[in-house]
Amino acid sequence: MIATGLARAKEDFEPGKNYAPPLQKNLVQLSRGNWKETGFDSLKDGLQEMIYMLSLFVIQTGEATPERVFDQVSSTRLFEAFWSPILAAEEYDDLISEEKGVVYLVGGGLGAELSAATPDGSWWMGEAKSEHHYRRLVVDSARNELRVEPVFYYPEEGRWEESDAITIRK
Repeated sequence: MIATGLARAKEDFEPGKNYAPPLQKNLVQLSRGNWKETGFDSLKDGLQEMIYMLSLFVIQTGEATPERVFDQVSSTRLFEAFWSPILAAEEYDDLISEEKGVVYLVGGGLGAELSAATPDGSWWMGEAKSEHHYRRLVVDSARNELRVEPVFYYPEEGRWEESDAITIRK
């Protein structure tokens, strides 16, 4: 969502316009978690709009990076409201749905995006705020399972290391 919101904001940004949060209609309410009161159909829709608005502000105030947008977004009550039920889930089944896909898997993946599928049918999820830690996601429809394989890179040693996989069966 951050990459999409930032890209949209870069297209819409108008130099000279003030994007300070108090001047953006609904941003303060969204930041407080009031997505229904601002007319959004879902918390996710409100979060996407808040990310866009905060991206405009980040562009105005300096280097526009996903990390800077994340820093702004992650301090809001709406962000907390979005992740609280996910992080409170007691079973993996609560974190994977046919409608939403993989919602959340392991610590460090919060805020990470999936890559496009690779030729071998796997996806990669970069660990949030890290250039060197990834999770390989492999869907095996014949066995009705999802395998998550943590992969770490040690730059000082120039080597990759795979860790124990987590397998989730439905």
